[in-house]
Amino acid sequence: MIGHAWTCPDMIGGGEIGAVGGQQGVDQEFFVRYAQIAALSPMMQFSLPPARVLDARHLAAVHSALDVRTENLPLILSLVDEAALTGEAVVRPMAFHAPGLDDVTDQYFLGPNLIVAPVTEKAATHRDVHLPKGQWQADDGTVHTGPTRITTCTPLDRIPRFTRVTDAAVTEPPGDQDDARWRPTR
Repeated sequence: MIGHAWTCPDMIGGGEIGAVGGQQGVDQEFFVRYAQIAALSPMMQFSLPPARVLDARHLAAVHSALDVRTENLPLILSLVDEAALTGEAVVRPMAFHAPGLDDVTDQYFLGPNLIVAPVTEKAATHRDVHLPKGQWQADDGTVHTGPTRITTCTPLDRIPRFTRVTDAAVTEPPGDQDDARWRPTR
């Protein structure tokens, strides 16, 4: 869809070179939320060492994001291998597996069975999440039946994610439905 099978977000911490000396120049919440987005991307890299620029609370949240990445690394690596064979993106827009969700641009699929809904608004304590047809288990253990729109809590140390627990959803992207690569996933 975007012409790239995998992408790398910009460096966490950005180009805040002047902030290397301490915490005063870094937006710590932004740093954490950016690390959370990058944690479930094919690659992640820091421009600033988190331990040098974050207080204990924000550093713990970055460590939590790294734990989520570690848990999902087998999935990420398998999607990278698949991308090398098929050209399909690792990080996919919602409409790729859920036709009709073209307007949902602040959450994404990581493969066909995991929805990632990172926080993209400053000081957010909750966010809306669109779930397509099927049953979805949230990282907090709750199960939701879609299609639906829910509101979920977003404490600083959480990356909201939803795993498909049924194969009821349509997993074919819009376009050529006769392409043999597109098949239901389980």
